[in-house]
Amino acid sequence: MRKERGVRWECCLFLTMAFFIPALTSAEIISDLQYNLFGGDVFYVPGDVYDEEFFLNEDFSSDSSKPTGIFRLKGESQYNYEIRGGSVELTPSELLDDQSYPGIPFVNDNVAQGYFASGATFTITGSIWRVIDGVEEQIFANGLLLEATVNTNFYSFEEEFFPNDLFAQLDLRNITGELVTGTMKLELHAVADITLKFCTQYDSPGMQVENFGGDMSYLQGSIIQFYSAPEPTTVILLGFGTLLSTWRKKK
Repeated sequence: MRKERGVRWECCLFLTMAFFIPALTSAEIISDLQYNLFGGDVFYVPGDVYDEEFFLNEDFSSDSSKPTGIFRLKGESQYNYEIRGGSVELTPSELLDDQSYPGIPFVNDNVAQGYFASGATFTITGSIWRVIDGVEEQIFANGLLLEATVNTNFYSFEEEFFPNDLFAQLDLRNITGELVTGTMKLELHAVADITLKFCTQYDSPGMQVENFGGDMSYLQGSIIQFYSAPEPTTVILLGFGTLLSTWRKKK
């Protein structure tokens, strides 16, 4: 009787996994994606302290041949896909608290650090091309590639030994667009690491980044790295597989 119950339990578990796994494996998963930033404004202070905002807005959609991003699939070592003629936008996120502090003299005298509100919308448009050994093939015509909500409050900060470079990490949820619904996709939950190079704060001495008290911009060399973050369902199913394997061994 005990063995029969065990067989029933094993069958139920197998059917549950069989129901969910096709949805998880029906598309090729994007391992990581790099979107290049070429320069622009990132922080704006209009005069009202409650309106200090972190944002991004670059648009190269008028140049359909300009590469603006690259990505690779899980299991691949090369970035065989390009995003071209893209635009990227992060709608304004309100500064909640400027936590800048004195840094290391003659290295980075003042370190900028700010805490920003969740709720902004992150959008990428463009076309997708496969490029392998010089052979090009368009995979997706120009359109919406990704639209997501910034799920939690986040920091933008300058590291002590990297003056004038700003960093931020965004937790992205509610993702839609070709990079989620297409044949190659990010998970429904992703992380975006933003690195802004050679930043300038216009109202500070020497235009060095010191705090979030004045307008800022960044230059070419800046990037956004996207990584898939497995959803709880995926983790649970992987756990079930491990448990099932262990249970069989014990039998």
